[in-house]
Amino acid sequence: MRISADMGHEDAKLYDGAELLKIPAVLGEPQGDLLSANDREEIETEAGHWYVGQTALSQSINKITGKDEQWAFSQEYLALLLYGLSQYVSAETDALTVDLALSLPIADYRRNRPALTKIFQRAHMVKRPRRRALVVNIRSLVFLPQGFAPAKQYLTANNTVAALDLGSRNINFVTIERGKLIDGKTDSVEGGATQVLMDIGKRIEQATKRELNIHQIAEAVQAKTVRAFGQEIDVTDIINDRIKYYQRAIESLVSKNWGNVAALDRLVIFGGGALLVGDKLTKKYSQAVVSDNPQFATVIAQFDYLKRKVE
Repeated sequence: MRISADMGHEDAKLYDGAELLKIPAVLGEPQGDLLSANDREEIETEAGHWYVGQTALSQSINKITGKDEQWAFSQEYLALLLYGLSQYVSAETDALTVDLALSLPIADYRRNRPALTKIFQRAHMVKRPRRRALVVNIRSLVFLPQGFAPAKQYLTANNTVAALDLGSRNINFVTIERGKLIDGKTDSVEGGATQVLMDIGKRIEQATKRELNIHQIAEAVQAKTVRAFGQEIDVTDIINDRIKYYQRAIESLVSKNWGNVAALDRLVIFGGGALLVGDKLTKKYSQAVVSDNPQFATVIAQFDYLKRKVE
């Protein structure tokens, strides 16, 4: 089975060519028996035993999240990846062979591919409640730098394409000139969309006295209102002010790396942050395009790459 994965700091996203999965990048200490009759999101691997995703958020006292440093090297990262892979088979399946495409932050892609290959590319034992024990064999592994796959469809032998992956924690950007990655204009910087949402949430709390979780903040950004003390409160100004700040930070990054963007044939924008500022950036830069389904653009494009790579 061919599967593409993007293990973000906020969510893990996977795609098998038919079904898109999105799992909160949170694992936590389990409470109770793994093998009890329940539908909890839970996994046991050779390295440990965790609650996963929404179950970890609601049930675990001690949690590990994708925001932690060295995320790609953690046991929790691998457990979350294996949990996602196991979602693509039935409860009765006892063996799964996977050809995997996996995106990496620029720093990990440059320095850590050999070490990560040793961790991932092998057979793994997985146990989950109300399922047969499963052996997941990652038979082949293709690493791609974050930002590359969604840009690939725009590449030609003679053009220059830049990509902005507006992720939850970081902004990843790549520059590809005549088919070659330009290292000096390819990197990752802090300043992700989640921090923007958290700042909006703090300002909403100050104005309305209501504390919101990250998902409620995202809903408020869409609705432009928050219900507090029995009434709807307009928070449009709070949201627009913080999004303008985020937009200016992105425009500064664009200017630093590509000047007035005259040398670019295409600027490809995707990631969760594209939902906040994508329309504004396409108005400012005539070469800019927002990928379809921007939150899943990486895993979808990686899967297309994997299809061509692995027959």
